[in-house]
Parts: sequence; structure tokens; C-alpha cells
Amino acid sequence: MDEWERKQGEPMRWFARFEKYRLLGPQRAFLAVYNAERAEVDRGRAKRCPESWRRNRRKWMWKDRAEVWDAHILVQESLEWGERRKTLRAQDWTLGEELRERAQQLLAQMPRFFRTQTQTHMGADGVQHEVTVVEMLIRPHEIIAMAKVASELQRLASGEPTSRPDITTGGQPIGRVAVVLPDNMRGDAKVDKGE
Repeated sequence: MDEWERKQGEPMRWFARFEKYRLLGPQRAFLAVYNAERAEVDRGRAKRCPESWRRNRRKWMWKDRAEVWDAHILVQESLEWGERRKTLRAQDWTLGEELRERAQQLLAQMPRFFRTQTQTHMGADGVQHEVTVVEMLIRPHEIIAMAKVASELQRLASGEPTSRPDITTGGQPIGRVAVVLPDNMRGDAKVDKGE
């Protein structure tokens, strides 16, 4: 039998009062139970409990029994939250793995996300120059962000710190990159037309 349950010989009236006291939680007040009972019969608030209440509180060990209840609740909540944290860690780890795999797939396919073309431009010196324009069809910061979130989720799941030096492009998308190849290098260069 648990300490907070009704004791042998404990009158139901006093046990019911104890239950109200117990359920008030760790910040409970004995006088609050007494005043709540007075309010039920339209009587004003008292500043202290009568001797019969103080005597029965001591006799039936309200304080000790309520503290045992509080400790029991803390243990139960700790176990419950421990299970929740365990489930959350497993979910974060799995999501982190999925994001990491997706980022790796995108990185492996990066050549497919480049489109290059050669353009002829008239230079300031009046000479025509061929310019190879490389256009990125995916923003590198998106892959970096995905990898970073994956890393943070898995680090949190494994209890590791998440603070690491950031690797970013400053949040700015990289659109077009122009690469000018000198004439002597252009002959050997292979240009992908994005086909």
C-alpha cells in the first residue's frame, strides 16, 4: 500500500481532506484546504485552522504522505520524459541520416546542376574574346543548410555539442559565374553545353 493511500482507521472525512491537500502539489498549503471547505458553505476565509484540523493533520501525517506522493510524481515524470527524450533522439537521428544522405546525393550530382556556354564579347581593346559562362542551377547554400541541419540533429541526438564553425555562402545565392579562359587554354578545354 502506498503512503498516500487511506490508512487503516483513517476516517473517510479526514482522508478526503487529505486528498485535497495532496493534490494541491508541492506548493500546497494546509490552510488553503480548510478555507476551500469553508467557501463551500459560504463562510469567510480563516487566518488559521482549528485545533481539530491541526491534530488530525499530525495524526494522519499529511505532510509526510504528501511528500512521498510528490517524490512518486517526480519519478514518474522523469521516467516519462526519459522515454520521450529517447524517442525524440531516435527520430532526430533518423531525420539527420535522411537529410545527410540527400545532401550527399545532391553533391554527387553537382555536375548535372551546372550549365556552361561560350559567348563572344568585344573587349575594351576592340578584340573579340570568348567567355565561358557557367550557370549554377542549384544554390550551394541550400545543400550546406541541409547538411548543417542533419549534423545538428544527429549531434543533439547523440549528446554532442552543436557549435561548430559555420560553412555558408553568406546566405546569398550564387547565380552566374563567368570564367574567362585565355586563348591558349581554350583549345584544350571541354565545354559542357548543358545538354
